[in-house]
Amino acid sequence: MSDVDIRIRSVIAATFGVAPATITDTTSSDTIEAWDSMNHLHLVVALEAEFGVSFEPEQAVELTSVRAIADALGAVLGEAGGTAAAPRAAR
Repeated sequence: MSDVDIRIRSVIAATFGVAPATITDTTSSDTIEAWDSMNHLHLVVALEAEFGVSFEPEQAVELTSVRAIADALGAVLGEAGGTAAAPRAAR
């Protein structure tokens, strides 16, 4: 598992109050009860802060699974030179 994957899982765990160990590539809005529309917005904001990126509204609505988040971050970070920003706590 890459550093980005670990960070995605940490953000999801913190946002939805679940154990990081329970989060897999197939975890989605269908598998986490707390993943409602309001918490989805919290997740998008937390991901943007963690990775130092901004998602377009069209992208944000598609971030409904771990795999979709990883794919979107790969695209956004690839456009930004391919490196993820350091976590906020490390700055």
